Amino acid sequence: MGPVADGQEHEGWVGARRLATAGRWADLEAADEDGVMAEWGRHIAAWQTLEDIEAATARQAAAARALDRAVRAALAAGATWADIGRATGMTGRSATERWPARN
Repeated sequence: MGPVADGQEHEGWVGARRLATAGRWADLEAADEDGVMAEWGRHIAAWQTLEDIEAATARQAAAARALDRAVRAALAAGATWADIGRATGMTGRSATERWPARN
């Protein structure tokens, strides 16, 4: 068994932190970890924002599906296109174009 994250000795191994790299991070002290994490955060910021976009897009698609179901339910319950238009912030004509009648 090798060193573990808590830095304690286990079965003869000293749990000192070492990075498998050369350069400015090779002898990183525990106090410098915040700086490393901040730099890493800047490095991955663009990817994180793209993940946020993907999540927002998925939520938007789910909301659109829910709206489609609600419109079909309203029509089945006797709502008019004018009613649906008002509820969705558009004209009745626009609503009929947005949700064409399905056979």
